[in-house]
Amino acid sequence: MPTNIELVRIGLKRFLARALDNSAFGAVLLIPYVSFLGWESVEVHEDAIIVAVTVGYVPFDAYFTYRFGRGLGKWVLNLKVVSRTCGIRFSEACKRAIAVCALGNGFGIDPLSRIVLLFSGILYFKWRTTAWDEWSDTAVVRSNREAHDFAEK
Repeated sequence: MPTNIELVRIGLKRFLARALDNSAFGAVLLIPYVSFLGWESVEVHEDAIIVAVTVGYVPFDAYFTYRFGRGLGKWVLNLKVVSRTCGIRFSEACKRAIAVCALGNGFGIDPLSRIVLLFSGILYFKWRTTAWDEWSDTAVVRSNREAHDFAEK
């Protein structure tokens, strides 16, 4: 069973990995948008951009989780997503991505996203995992470990 210090260290790495993934995806989506329409249009279409990012993020995250077991952030921080039962199926990756949008990012809606992030952090220490990992039967581990190495709750 991981200690609280290990949970903080892994939790911080997961948080940073998610922030890097969100930043990379946002840049991929926002750079072409701003190139064509300019910065002024971002404020005008802010709600549409939030919806586009949320809807576009699910297949983006699901594909990279299914194909590589991680996105850019987890790759940089030497983490990967593994199934607790077998190899990650695309349906599990989609469930996880949807749950991350809802339970981890609060669909990008302020102040909901901040409240959701706070509760996710509290539940992470109580359950020793995240709600989206529980729901999709996955775990995040150091990239040199396998699912059978993951300590059960």
